[in-house]
Amino acid sequence: MLTELAERLRAGDYAGVEALTRASLADDPQNPDVRVALGLSLLFLDRPGEAESVFSDLARDQPDEPAHWVNLASARRADHRPDEALPAFARAAQLGEASADFFYNLGLTHLERQDLESARAVLQRAAALAVDDAEIHIALARACHESLQTDDALAALAAWARWGSLSSAQLAEIAFLLMNLGDSAGSEQALARALADPEPGAAASATLVKMLERMNRVDDAAALLQRARSLAVSRSEQRDLRLVEAVLAQRSGEHERASVLYRQALGEPAAFEARHFQLFPLAKSLDALGRYQDAFEVLREAHASQQASIVQASPATMLRGAPTMVITRFGAEAEDVARWQDPDAPPLAESPVFIVAFPRSGTTLLELTLDAHPALLSMDEQPFVQNALEDMIAQGARYPEQLAG
Repeated sequence: MLTELAERLRAGDYAGVEALTRASLADDPQNPDVRVALGLSLLFLDRPGEAESVFSDLARDQPDEPAHWVNLASARRADHRPDEALPAFARAAQLGEASADFFYNLGLTHLERQDLESARAVLQRAAALAVDDAEIHIALARACHESLQTDDALAALAAWARWGSLSSAQLAEIAFLLMNLGDSAGSEQALARALADPEPGAAASATLVKMLERMNRVDDAAALLQRARSLAVSRSEQRDLRLVEAVLAQRSGEHERASVLYRQALGEPAAFEARHFQLFPLAKSLDALGRYQDAFEVLREAHASQQASIVQASPATMLRGAPTMVITRFGAEAEDVARWQDPDAPPLAESPVFIVAFPRSGTTLLELTLDAHPALLSMDEQPFVQNALEDMIAQGARYPEQLAG
């Protein structure tokens, strides 16, 4: 019985597992192994509330079993209650749980809470325990990328091509991350492997549609989205597909439909710090529809959400006591400028060029085009200047008044 349940769980037959376990529990309602299988099937069937009830009873009946507390925490996280998941994770840790899977799930919980520093810390522990686990390293790369730790994100994905069998969803996320991190060659390689799957799942399709749209392969993106709609099962998959559908609708000028889709996405549970990703494009469509007051109110919330995300992603930015762009109001001191020296400065041909543009204006295509030239190395959206500024501030420098030191 237990062997069959395990095989069905591995095969993804969650409905079959639920039916078998409920029939078995009718005769033996206290069997802990069967109850665990039932809880897992409910969790994978996107019924986290029911799964939580099962795992809560198990944790009450066997309070010294750390796995029950981990499962309970996972159910609460799946129900978009990450703060309530943390005490269950803490109880599992007190009972000695310290596996790679434990740190991975805890890291995902911190990611959902937008506590990026905590997420990086525990995911690094998970990655050290499971050096070839693709899912853990992808999550670590995501945490590093979202907290502007570009080098660490690239390091987390450095060995991706040597990992074992990767699903199309994993390949799609690797491709998307590498594109955002400036590794165009690696991104294209991962993208080609993901697109080679004739039947990618809903999660993979949503990511691939986003990539294809950003690469101006709009027709391919629309075709893939059409196939993916029938595959979406969970609420998160349906939400992801709604978002990419909104992007395509907005791009084709269907702003009314785009605004409806963005509103639906914003109705799903999500951290306030992440809402600006939907609020900014929603404001764009509202503006295009002539609904200027609505757009303005949406932008107010979008900027508040974005500022909150900056505080989480880069605390040193806010420790300076002023928003980043306030620095443009100040200049260097004349006596400091007189002491500037640049004998080691590179010649003009080797100096960096900064290209600044609005989002969604073709910057990714331009970056890829420039990077294809053998004499150029381009980097997309990497916060090198901000990181350098924070390093100077950490050493006591006053910027921009005193740069000579």
